[in-house]
Amino acid sequence: MPHINGQEWGKEPCMIVVDTDPRLEQLRRLDNWLGRLTVWKQNLLAAPFALITAVLTVWLNSAVPLVDPKLFS
Repeated sequence: MPHINGQEWGKEPCMIVVDTDPRLEQLRRLDNWLGRLTVWKQNLLAAPFALITAVLTVWLNSAVPLVDPKLFS
């Protein structure tokens, strides 16, 4: 009988049961849906995220006061 990490393994068969993640089916459906979109629809889908990022960047740049570079030297 084989010994692994000091344990003796018997000859009895064993079965490993792996439960799939229920979110996997949601990811498959999302992947199928995204695969059916045309290129311009995919770009249109990304537009709101780019717009939010741009607005947040402009807002933060206007809200934070300017710092004198001489303070860092």
